[in-house]
Order: sequence, then C-alpha cells, then structure tokens
Amino acid sequence: MTVLANSAGLWGQLSNLTFFLCAVFSDILPIRVCLTLGYLFLLISALTGFPDFKQIFFNDSLGDAGPLYFVDTAVWCCLTLPFHAYAVFRCLQDEMKITFDEDTEKVWRFFYRRSGMGRLELRRVIKNASWVTVKKGETIIDGNRNLQYFFLIVEGVIEFSSKYQGITSTPRQLRSGDFFDMKLGNLFGVNLGFNHDVFHACASTDCTLLMWSFDDMNAMATQEAPAISSYWRSMILFSVSHELNRLHEGMTLVGAEDTQNIAEDPSWMQGGISRDFTRPIQAEEQLKAPGILPFLWRSFGPFPPKGLRHHTLPISGIQARTRIAALSKAQIARKNQIMVEARNATFVDN
Repeated sequence: MTVLANSAGLWGQLSNLTFFLCAVFSDILPIRVCLTLGYLFLLISALTGFPDFKQIFFNDSLGDAGPLYFVDTAVWCCLTLPFHAYAVFRCLQDEMKITFDEDTEKVWRFFYRRSGMGRLELRRVIKNASWVTVKKGETIIDGNRNLQYFFLIVEGVIEFSSKYQGITSTPRQLRSGDFFDMKLGNLFGVNLGFNHDVFHACASTDCTLLMWSFDDMNAMATQEAPAISSYWRSMILFSVSHELNRLHEGMTLVGAEDTQNIAEDPSWMQGGISRDFTRPIQAEEQLKAPGILPFLWRSFGPFPPKGLRHHTLPISGIQARTRIAALSKAQIARKNQIMVEARNATFVDN
C-alpha cells in the first residue's frame, strides 16, 4: 500500500521556496542569496527533525526519547553553506561605494568615459600600475625593451618610431590619453597588428605616465574577472580609432576632441592633460543604482538566453591564438633583452 507522507513544516517549505527562486533569477546575487537561505532553512530543518506541517517548527514525535537529528544532512549543509554565504558577501562587497585619491579619480574618469570601466575594475587595473615621471629628452622604450611595458600618457608629449622589415617609420607624436606600445593590446584577443620588430619612444616634453608590466597586462587578460578584459578591449579599440580620427585634415585644425566631441584645450598639443581626465562627471554620465524592486524585476529570468556561458576571451580559437602569439613574441623579446644585457655586462667587465 502506498502511503503519502505529511507535507513539510515551516523550515522545509521555506527551503523549497528559496531553492525554487534560484531557478527564476538570472543575476548571480539573488541566486546566491536564495541558495544561502535555502541551505540555512534545510540545516534548521535537519536539526529540528524535519517537522511536518502539523508540528510546524519541531519534530517531537519521539517524545521522552529525546530530539531527532538528521546528522548527515546537517553536515552537508554546514559544508555547503559557507561557500554560498561567502559568494553573497563577495557580491555585496563589489557593490559598495569605492572612493579614490585625486590622481586615481582622474584615471577612473578617463577609463570610465572611454571604455565604461567601473570603479571596482579600475581598482584592479591600477593596483599594479606605476606612476612614472620622465624628463624631456629621456628615452622611455628603446629597441631592447620591446613588449615589456604598456604606458598611458597622463600628461606630456612623446615621440615614437618603429622598425618593420628593416624600414623605420616616420616619427610621430602621442599626447595625453594615448597608449603605447599598442602591440601589447593583442593580449586581449583582438589582432591589432602593429607588427614592428623594434619600437623606440622618447619624451618630447616632461611627461607623467602610468606603466603596466607585460606580466600584469597578461594577468588582466586571462586571470581576472571577464569584465576587465572586456573593458580593456573597448579602451584599446577606442584609442586606435581616436588616433585614426585625428589624422583627418579637418581634425588637425582642432587637434583632438574628448568623448563629448568637444575640442581639447589648446595646451593639450603642448602636453597638457586631456579633458577626459579633469572634467567632473556630468549628471548625464552618472551611473544610477536601481531600487530593490526594479533590480529584482530586471534579475527575473527563468529562461536563460542563448550563449549565456560563452566567454569573451575563450581559451581556444582565433582570439586565444592572437593572445598566445602576442605572449610568444613578448617572451622572445624578453629573452633577447636579457641576452643583450648579459653581453653588455660581459663587455664592461672585460
């Protein structure tokens, strides 16, 4: 004879409800919150003997024999619950307000305007960056240090040239808001090219630069949250197109424009800082946090869209090939640099 068990009590019903809600949300935060609550209610249910709807809170069916515990279920809940709770903590911490010092705030405004990068991602991007001051006439990158560093010009003017297939390019200038050596941008999966054999850059004025090592750029491309590499791709593509637009004859009359299509200050041509660093964030540029109900409604998504798990920088395929090729070239350049330095050291000793 088939016997139907009584319906679960309060803790069991709450556990089932929160596990169900995991299936109807698409945002990782409410999913993890529901999983945390689900395992918490399941743990309480196991420690109260899985009461049914008549007992509601506590299973006292054994009477004087003592309380009833389901140890295996409680152990599994204790093992699983901390991981979900930590994920909730991590997600909530990511949404906390982040403040920067004045210099870092300028850098964030620049990255935000040109790539959409948030404060959390900028904090990681600038974590291992170094502020570098270069005097007029000093060499920044010589032919023996190719592909080892990536620079952002905050203030100043630099002049660069490159050699490819034995042909040296005409020297050109870069100013505030420009990056170099753009060949390192290939690490983020877009085949930008810039296949020079030698790259040389020197300061035409006193310069303030932000510098990242090759290893840090590679880590941001492969080992950090996917949003960071996506923002970097947007930034690099913006920079390439921005420089290309400046080549138009009409644009040479004003020098360059900022992200609001307003001409840069005339001092920009002599090395002044770009308006995208200094101009305060305007009302129309502000990110507005949604209320709790709009957030939950936007997070509602029981049917995932196609391609949900697809990554913007996969471990195989054309983008991965581009990144790996850039990595290989940088490693070869590094070995060549070490060999040159070793030969120079030997020559000096002799």
